[in-house]
Amino acid sequence: MSGGARRRADLGQHFLAGGLAGGLPLRRVLVPPFSYRQLRRLAHDLGFPLDARPADLDAVQWAGLFAFLDSGPPWEDWWRSP
Repeated sequence: MSGGARRRADLGQHFLAGGLAGGLPLRRVLVPPFSYRQLRRLAHDLGFPLDARPADLDAVQWAGLFAFLDSGPPWEDWWRSP
């Protein structure tokens, strides 16, 4: 697996693990890596409420969140332990 593919796979794995952790509302577990403003806009665009829990989103909504995250600057630092 190439370095870029490995980075993307790691990002996806950690993104989902962080997003699914604990069943807390997404606004509490996805800020960061998203800003509150970004998450509010994505919630509107993808059709879910800000108080949605991870299980409330379907695969298309999760894919939309990941696509937005993957299209921006590198986000490796948000999931790495110090």
